[in-house]
Amino acid sequence: MSGCASVTAPMALGLCLSCMDSPQTDKEHTVMADVPYGNTIGVLLYLVISTWPDILFTVAMLRCFISNPGVKHWNVVKHLLRHLQGTKEV
Repeated sequence: MSGCASVTAPMALGLCLSCMDSPQTDKEHTVMADVPYGNTIGVLLYLVISTWPDILFTVAMLRCFISNPGVKHWNVVKHLLRHLQGTKEV
């Protein structure tokens, strides 16, 4: 994601995440099996503590789905990484 285009907000306005966005079928579980969701959330939690407290709400929301993340949750993580890409020089 180092060459991604940046976004201005850590999360899309009005976005609602729920457990219904988690994988419900074996195919959906297979898609998410190789996604480094937990590792990425861990790194983001470290950033919240050390340098970027303004992303706390988004990271806390994403952490709720760490045991069973879905594609929608992963897309929000990628959106947050794009936000950090645009703010790393600030």
